[in-house]
Amino acid sequence: MSVRAYKIKTLEVEDNPTFNLWKDDFIVNNLSFSGELDNGGTGIIEIYEENVKDILDNFETYWEEYHGEDKTEERKTEYKRKLERLLKETSKEGYGQYQCY
Repeated sequence: MSVRAYKIKTLEVEDNPTFNLWKDDFIVNNLSFSGELDNGGTGIIEIYEENVKDILDNFETYWEEYHGEDKTEERKTEYKRKLERLLKETSKEGYGQYQCY
């Protein structure tokens, strides 16, 4: 069996990032994704709707267990907003692809 590589002709991304792999530790620590990132953290990943739903449904528990940066109400609200955006972006097809750079 062979695996063929096809050149990507068009890759469109949103104007604004949904989240930041280097700065949004709460999301990155709780989110499962598939795909390949290089040593610099760039590449294309897939995020699944069910995983995002789980984090939102159990947000308070995840937040209590989180031991990352300062857990301010502002950061908590920001993370909820970003997760709600992720849910919206992944709900149509059950997943979303994200180019990280």
